[in-house]
Amino acid sequence: MEGEFSFQVVDGVARMNVLGTQQEQELGAGGRFKIVQETGFHVDESTGSDINIDDGRVTYYIKGKLSGTKPKGTIQDFVQEIGAGCLTKILYVRDEG
Repeated sequence: MEGEFSFQVVDGVARMNVLGTQQEQELGAGGRFKIVQETGFHVDESTGSDINIDDGRVTYYIKGKLSGTKPKGTIQDFVQEIGAGCLTKILYVRDEG
């Protein structure tokens, strides 16, 4: 997956717009943060026929570690009922402008 999104870090707080909702998360040690956002999306079917999905709500988990020369993280769209989701790596790029 390839895409782009922007966020700000001001006074140790990461601020990001996720699906139209403004999220804020204070940075921890090493510039770590985790943002959790319900998406409003639902999964109706599982990847295997042995799992029935009654409540397929999808949640985004956006994580980051902003310290160092190569800040990185992940975004995961997670279905709680099946305990799994799609995980994608993120490379954060500082805009010095």
